[in-house]
Amino acid sequence: MKQIFLFLTVSYLIACDGSSKCKDCLYDLSKARDAFDYPILGDKSDTDLYIYQLKDILNRQDSFLYVNYGSHYLKQFVEENISLRPLASETFRFSYCPFGQKSLNITFNRNEMIVKLGVSGVLNGIDNDKKLDSLELTKYWFLERYFFCSRQSLSAARVKYYDSMVAKFPELKSVKYYKQLINKRTNYDSLRFKYSTRRIKLSNNQYAALIDSLKKSNFDKLPWRIVSAESVNDGGGYTFEANTKTKFKFFVCETMPIDTLQMTGFCRYLLRFADVDKEIKL
Repeated sequence: MKQIFLFLTVSYLIACDGSSKCKDCLYDLSKARDAFDYPILGDKSDTDLYIYQLKDILNRQDSFLYVNYGSHYLKQFVEENISLRPLASETFRFSYCPFGQKSLNITFNRNEMIVKLGVSGVLNGIDNDKKLDSLELTKYWFLERYFFCSRQSLSAARVKYYDSMVAKFPELKSVKYYKQLINKRTNYDSLRFKYSTRRIKLSNNQYAALIDSLKKSNFDKLPWRIVSAESVNDGGGYTFEANTKTKFKFFVCETMPIDTLQMTGFCRYLLRFADVDKEIKL
């Protein structure tokens, strides 16, 4: 494994030393695996479903986990939702929150790389039921109990109760409403989470090298999720998002980084490029 990683490291250093120039830096995800179209939002100007495209293709429990991905992490870093529509410039985002280390967010586009590094506080919120009124609290506990249950798995008495509640409050079927209650119920301000921000201007050669290296990482061929075969208590996966002109692609390496993935090698290069590799180990 060490030999494989050494090979990948050398490959990325060669590809990313500023001498590589891709002919067209626009990233074409039209034929990429698990690259999603942007949603048709109608009159909605925004939504807090951060991985919007997953909400209808997974079971409700999984979809909630992933569309809720940005509620704590990205909001605390004051990061925008890039799954909804193409931005003015193609944008790529690497997020990593390992146990026992500082949390990190690296975003880059043609012009600059923005490095946000957690310096104090806690990312996750603190539950506070007092922020909900009595009806909202009733709905919240209903969703906690029933949102991820299939109607067929309920007893006759519970089906009757479930049907009556949903008929009276149709919003109880909505993952977005569930998230609204969770967000309202959560205290963030008391956590005093703080992060540093550093901006790195990118030359044309540097950006071309980043895009060229990303293309060589097999990012296009990756499914949207890979789970490490190893499971450790102090591990931590990472996510990478690509907002291009026509498609959005999200990748998560769950549980812990996988050394043999070329994508992991690319993310380690980002840490070196951002000069945080001594503080953050991937």
